Amino acid sequence: MGSDLKQVERVLGRLTKLKAALVGAGTGAWFGALVGLLLSLFADSGTAVVLLLLWGLLYGALFGAVWGFVAHLLTFGQRDFSTFGVTVASRFDIYCASEHAARAADMLAAMQTAPRT
Repeated sequence: MGSDLKQVERVLGRLTKLKAALVGAGTGAWFGALVGLLLSLFADSGTAVVLLLLWGLLYGALFGAVWGFVAHLLTFGQRDFSTFGVTVASRFDIYCASEHAARAADMLAAMQTAPRT
């Protein structure tokens, strides 16, 4: 079990207006598809279901792209890098029944530890 958890943020690169719009379009497309799926519950035919999904996807992507572009534009270059957050543990504790403790210790001793990067 991991203990003493930390949030580590890794910088992936510069976030341009185009990348911000593309990320917004992807997020908006998922949300638009969800809205289209919910609206399709009230559709009369199978064709209407597909059309609602496609229109929801399209409008969601369009709105998301505009929103992502404008949101990045309004940061005025203060946060113009893309990051990826990871939760890491500082140490790991192993819990087991007392009758398995000796075997667990042997298994841990036999394991090769990976170098930290």
